[in-house]
Amino acid sequence: MWTDVGLGGHVQGLTLLLAVWGAVVSSVALGWNIFTALRDKGRLKVEASVTRRLGDKERTPHLSITITNVGRRPVYVTNVGGQLKKGIDPKFPKFWMRMTGIPKMLKEAEYHTEIHPFLEKDHHKIADIHVFTSAGDCFKLDRKVRISLLKDIADTIEELKTGKTPEDLEMD
Repeated sequence: MWTDVGLGGHVQGLTLLLAVWGAVVSSVALGWNIFTALRDKGRLKVEASVTRRLGDKERTPHLSITITNVGRRPVYVTNVGGQLKKGIDPKFPKFWMRMTGIPKMLKEAEYHTEIHPFLEKDHHKIADIHVFTSAGDCFKLDRKVRISLLKDIADTIEELKTGKTPEDLEMD
């Protein structure tokens, strides 16, 4: 490659070095552009839990759903629904929730929370919660959040039936 035969050998070596350098730099730039293009969109984080309002002496349970835009673009949330547990209703395995603040445009880092009265007859059927956007995307609960929600629902139903909290049942 590098030869001592006059100036021509050095020029060829330098040309080769610059060609390799240009290929490396352009490959890195292409990779970076693809990476930023894939990240440059709206993404939603969906959280749900069974909560109780402060100051509520009866400790009435509610289903709380929070939708957060964790992406870099605004997202228009159109619907919230979910998946029922298998075997509940084979003809209609999905459901929609009536949300007062949806549809709604969520800007970057903006969130929306809805709180629904806990319905023992309905909420025990929930397997997952889905959020739909105008772009046709569907965002679901994180696996850990879903497992925690299903445990909260089961505990709340047990509490409503027995009148005892899970902590009371552990003490028995």
